[in-house]
Amino acid sequence: MTLQQLALNHRHRDIRTRATGMLYLARGL
Repeated sequence: MTLQQLALNHRHRDIRTRATGMLYLARGL
C-alpha cells in the first residue's frame, strides 16, 4: 500500500464518518 493510497483511504473514511455524524445530528433534531 503506497502513501497516496493510504491518504485516499483515510480521506474517504473521514468523509464517511462525517456523513454518519451528520445523519445522527439530523435524527436528533
